[in-house]
This record gives sequence, C-alpha cells and structure tokens, in this order.
Amino acid sequence: MSVKDKENKQVIAAATVKGRIIPRNVPRIAWYALIMAWLAYATQIIARIGIFNIEPIYASFYHLSPLLTLSIPAIWTILAATLSIPISNMSDRKGGGFHRRHYYLLFLTGYILILGLIAFKPIISSFAVFFALLILSAIIASPLEPLIVASAGDWFPIEHRGFALGFHHTGYPWGSLIGGFLISMLLVIFGENNWPIVFLLPGSLAVILAIVLYKVFTLENQRKLEIECQKRGLHASLAHEFLPSEMGQEKKELGYREAFGLLLKNPTELTMLIVGFLVTGAYWVWAGFLPLYLYYILHYSAAETAFLSVVFTATGGLGQIIWGALSDKIGRKLSLIITTLWFALGVYTVVALAGLGLGVLIGAQLFAGLATNATYPLMYAIGYDVADKRAKATSTAFIDVAFYLGGALLFVTGYLIEIGGGYYSITGYLLNTYFLIGILVGSAILTLVFARETSGWFFKKDWSIFPRRMSNLPELEGESK
Repeated sequence: MSVKDKENKQVIAAATVKGRIIPRNVPRIAWYALIMAWLAYATQIIARIGIFNIEPIYASFYHLSPLLTLSIPAIWTILAATLSIPISNMSDRKGGGFHRRHYYLLFLTGYILILGLIAFKPIISSFAVFFALLILSAIIASPLEPLIVASAGDWFPIEHRGFALGFHHTGYPWGSLIGGFLISMLLVIFGENNWPIVFLLPGSLAVILAIVLYKVFTLENQRKLEIECQKRGLHASLAHEFLPSEMGQEKKELGYREAFGLLLKNPTELTMLIVGFLVTGAYWVWAGFLPLYLYYILHYSAAETAFLSVVFTATGGLGQIIWGALSDKIGRKLSLIITTLWFALGVYTVVALAGLGLGVLIGAQLFAGLATNATYPLMYAIGYDVADKRAKATSTAFIDVAFYLGGALLFVTGYLIEIGGGYYSITGYLLNTYFLIGILVGSAILTLVFARETSGWFFKKDWSIFPRRMSNLPELEGESK
C-alpha cells in the first residue's frame, strides 16, 4: 500500500468514525490543552466586546454620527487581520504544536498593555488618541485568534476535531456574555462617565493564563499526546499533520504565498474564505446595530444595553458545542448550511418581536443564539480539514482574515442607519435586517454548491460541482479520479 493510500485510508476512517457525540476516550492532556485554549480565547474576547457594547456611550462622548460610530468597530475588525497570516505562517514553518505558544504569548502581552492605556480616561480625552490606540490594539491582537484556534485543532484527535473547535469557539459567545455582564456591572457601579474602565477587565486573568498556557503547550506533552492517542486507537492531529513518520517525510515548510496559491486551487477552502467573509460580516452587522437598536429604539439604558446586546451568546456557546459535535456525526458542510439559515431566521425573529417586552426579547435572542455563533467553528474545521498539512495555521489565518474583513460591512450598517433617518428611526435598522438576511441565505447557497463535505454521515452523500480530490479529500469507490 502506498503512502498516499495509507493517508487516504486514515482520512476516510477519521471522517466516518462512529461513536459518542461528546468524546470520552480522549487523552487527559488533550482536554487540558483544549481548556487552556478556551480560557485564553475567552479572555481575549472579553476585551474585544467592549468596542461593540458601549457604542452608544462613546458615540455620545465624542459626538459621533451613526456612520462614524460604526466605523470604529469596522476599522478595528478589519485591522484585526493585519498580522494573522505572516505570524501564523511562522508558527506553521516552525512545525506547529508547542511552537505556537511563543508567538501567542508575545502578542497577548502587547494587546493587554495597549488596552491598559485605553482604560485611562485622561489619555483618551481626544477622539484621535482613542482611535489610534484602538487601531494599535487591533494590529497587535491580529495573530491571537488563528494561533489559538490552530492550537485547539493541533492538540485534539482528528476524530473529534469538530467537537474540539466547537467547544473552543464557545470562548467567543461565552466570553462575550461574561464581558457584557461585567461591563454592565462596571457601568452601574462606576457610572457611564467612567466607561474606559471596561478595558481593564482581562488584564489580571491574562497574566495567570500566560504562565499556565506556557507550561501546558510543551514538547513533552505533545509527545505524550501522540502516544496516548495511539494507545486509544485515535489519530493525533500533531503526529498526522506536523510530525509525519511513514507519511513520506513531506517538506514541512510552506510560505504563505505558496499556501495561498494552494488555497485558490482548493474549492472548499476558497468557499470557506468567501462564506467566512459574508457570514461573519453578517455577524458584525448584527453586533454593530443591535446595541444601537436597543438603546435608541427600545430605550434601554447604557448598562442594560451592554448586557442585553449579548444575551444571545448564552445559547451561542451551547450551539457551538452541539453543532460542532454533531458535525462530526452528520457532516460539517451540512451543519454549516443549517446554522446559516437558522441565523437568518433568528435575526428576523429578534428584530420583529423585540418590542413586545423584555421576556420576548430575551427568548428571541436565545433562539437565535443557537446558530449565530455555531457557524465559525464549522468554517474553521472545514478549512482545517482540507488544508495542506504544512499550512494548517496559515489556512486558519486566511479564513480568519476573511472573518475580520467582513467588518467592512459595518460601513454599510452605519450608512443604512443614516439614510434611514438616523439613530432614532427604525427604518435604518430594518434595512440592516433585510441586508443581513440576504447575505446569510446567499452564503448557504454558496456552501451547498461549491464546498465538499469533510466528515460524518453526509461525507458519502455529499454533492458539489467540484470533485473531492480538488479539496484534498480522497475519492470514494466508484467516483472518477
């Protein structure tokens, strides 16, 4: 049997494995690594969420128009992709695995220091200084997400990668939920005039996490994980993708230009790039106009708005775990299509029913939340599944860049609110709702037609206009090669 045939056999076996949705036979060190990756990601998100949740406060503080207000999270989001690709590629070229910790901790430290400066009101009394520091924080934070997502994929068995990335990415919604609650409490305790204090939240936790994370992601633990996975009949991502033995001793290093060239030839990976831009852009639109809608149209206070604008993330994290784990069984592509359409329905439900009372607003958000955040780990997992083994983090970074470039749609959000009559007119918010729904439905269609299934029941039943081999997937018996 050739090396390539052995590889294909492993891929099909891992993709169609049957077992529990919640894995039980996973080595302990894999769980430790996944939990540490989750905590690191959640800490990062707690800091980020304030940029969205307190929009009404800094809009009033600096006397900003709707377009200029939403330009702040838009530009921050776009610039948060600046260093994703080169730094992720460096970690790939080092070999992935435990090497990523050095890059992650370096940029995490810089991010926290910049946020500390933003937290001092005298420093940001000028809008220009506030804006400049936010830009700097976005650039420094840009490699953090792809590095920690790649680490979550590195340190968990291939058979349960969907669960791992689904669980890991709950750090975004649940980090947002925790952040929204703490921001709301800080505004109540210290008053809206002291709003910059919200950027101090993640500091102390990040220092502790940095120390523990450095001790968990080690070469010794990486070797232990490979051995334990082998004993349990599992396929260790690190051994399979970064430390090949009988896999032909492939060249490990791959420049990001070469990696991008391979991406352009891979229809599934390219589709995740495009759909990632659109679906995440829809999420940024949602996160951008919801606080303004609650504050100006439904007349909640700034503290209430800070929390109510993230209620959907309570079930957002649950949806990520459910759909991430379910995707291992029914298929990631199928799960992505379902959650994208659910997201569209959920957003319409929230906007249509929010005015009926607080209970209805919360209930509608919890319904929407089951899908709003579930799309991200699915897109990451699909991209990771089909990417060249020498460029896993780089592939994640390309998708991550598309996610953040989706923030450009916030400019459209601000423009639609302005032409709809400004902050206090519901017309602009309705225009944004229809705009968002159109994006999501279109994204589901693109996924159906152009991407290939990479796991689960749908793996053998999938249809696309492109053959599997173009997506680094083995053809099944009876299919043309």
